[in-house]
Amino acid sequence: MPTTLLTGANSFVGAHVINSLIAAGHHVIGTVRRENLVDQIDALHPEWKEKLELVVVKDYADESSWDEVFRKYSLDHVRGDHFIPPPLSQGRQALIPSL
Repeated sequence: MPTTLLTGANSFVGAHVINSLIAAGHHVIGTVRRENLVDQIDALHPEWKEKLELVVVKDYADESSWDEVFRKYSLDHVRGDHFIPPPLSQGRQALIPSL
């Protein structure tokens, strides 16, 4: 099962992308900027519980905010309008946003 990182998981478009990814057999790691949004998404979409993990990334522009995400998850795809790939100088593989 491919694992896809989706930024902006709480947005209108994000909800549709999550639905499509799950329907296509993906496990989705969704990012949001505030902890309260995790509870809102869980309440609105209990059917996603087994296929979606939500992670709080408070500042998408802060490269260090992504360190834990990239250490914790092995990602096959990265998608999102706000995604900033980690710099190669930090020894990480460049990820091209794809869906």
